[in-house]
Amino acid sequence: MYWTTLFNLLSFCAFLSLDGWKAPDLTIPPIILNFVIPSLIVIALIQIILFSMAFARGYSLLETESIELLDDLRKNECHLEKRAEELELAMRKAEKAQKLNQEHQWVIEGTSKIEKLLRSDLDVENLIDQLIQNLVKYLNANQAALFFTTQSDEGETLLEMKGCYAYDRKKYLHKKINIGEGLTGQCYLEAEEIFLTDIPTDYPNITSGLGDAPPRCLSIIPLKYSDTVEGILEIASFQPFGEKERNFLKQISNIIANHYKNLMNNEQMKALAQEAQKQAELLRQQEEELRQNLEEIESIREFQEASSHN
Repeated sequence: MYWTTLFNLLSFCAFLSLDGWKAPDLTIPPIILNFVIPSLIVIALIQIILFSMAFARGYSLLETESIELLDDLRKNECHLEKRAEELELAMRKAEKAQKLNQEHQWVIEGTSKIEKLLRSDLDVENLIDQLIQNLVKYLNANQAALFFTTQSDEGETLLEMKGCYAYDRKKYLHKKINIGEGLTGQCYLEAEEIFLTDIPTDYPNITSGLGDAPPRCLSIIPLKYSDTVEGILEIASFQPFGEKERNFLKQISNIIANHYKNLMNNEQMKALAQEAQKQAELLRQQEEELRQNLEEIESIREFQEASSHN
């Protein structure tokens, strides 16, 4: 502001000098007209140049600061975008972890229910029926069947249905499947899960132990105990199973196989104990008969000796 005011005053004086305007009573010395005023004009021009340079430099600095500020804003914007992406990724991971935890809890809860049921005091037939019904309801499935190995009169291994849950239950009772027959028999041979989804209705050759009507989702799982297939769990649904349902079925198949094997071992031990008891009773009867025979023989011998002395 100081240099600008000075410049304006000098410009006004120069204007008066150049136009030859003089107040009537004002006398300006020649030195002022010939030296001071031109010097002041030069100084004013120099100040104008310096001011212009300073203004240009200030504008340049301002432009540089503006560019730096824009760069900072862009960097901050990129940083915020990156942070937003990181937060979104963290939220997705948290949602995924929560979903996995919920699925894990769902599997644990279902497994606990089945284990509790298997520890109940129900007889084998009612236990299998309750097991099948609970599995179907927990999985929101439609049909299920449980097969265990048995021996035919000719000594061949068969898969016999011990329990089922279906629309027409009577249709599937007392059903036996040969090894290698249909998907159920094939699952026994391969000892691996057979999992089918979106089964078309025009596939008449794809059948299972549950009948000829193809479901949209069919899971056939071997019940293995120490790498030996003891039976087959077959469950069908019109809604495809996800990973949590398949994991649940795999865990349940191991639990059922172990429980069934232990149950069969206990039955076998009971049968052996009963057979041993029968053998012991038979041996006792034979010993009693032998003792009676010995007593009779001894009585006859004594009678003969008494007769011979008479």
